[in-house]
Amino acid sequence: MADVNQMPMTTLSPNDTEYHLHRVMIPVMGILFGLFFTLVVLAKVFNQNIPLKSLCLGISGLQIFLTVFLWFNYLWFYNPMFLFFAAFTIYSILRNDDQSLFWSIILSIFCGLFLSGHLIIITGNPTNFVDSILSFYGNECWEFYNYYNDFRIPTHKTLCEGYVNFLAIVGYVLLLIQPIQAVFLYLLRQSHVSV
Repeated sequence: MADVNQMPMTTLSPNDTEYHLHRVMIPVMGILFGLFFTLVVLAKVFNQNIPLKSLCLGISGLQIFLTVFLWFNYLWFYNPMFLFFAAFTIYSILRNDDQSLFWSIILSIFCGLFLSGHLIIITGNPTNFVDSILSFYGNECWEFYNYYNDFRIPTHKTLCEGYVNFLAIVGYVLLLIQPIQAVFLYLLRQSHVSV
């Protein structure tokens, strides 16, 4: 049996990581979010009492929590937008105003379109947010985190590219929660208007 300390450290290339991310994570997380979304919508259709305010506040809190990790990469300048959208959503839920809930829905749709790469006018880049994060491999990653490009220290490469993989997962979760948040805010607004 080989000694673990003497085994060579290998990391996945950006293409391998993206392939495995798309192959495993997209179906699994899509199914989980889809089941959760379907259960909430079905419960709402059958007039079950659902704490929509708590769900929307939880999703906005999750968005604020996840954007903390995105401050520490080269796409940090998008974070004020994510934080503003989540803070405005929390404000509009607590205010319980029809107009502010409407604008929160619009901002959630805008944020979802932005993350999925459909706002080429603003970003100038047709790729989605996750692929933009995954393009941060190699020398750019080492230079941003002030690591020297020294292959004799494999932990630098592993730490840097591992954090980029983690940021890709965070970006994908942010991408998935935007449409769910928009629909829950719409349901909350409809229940507010009908009361």
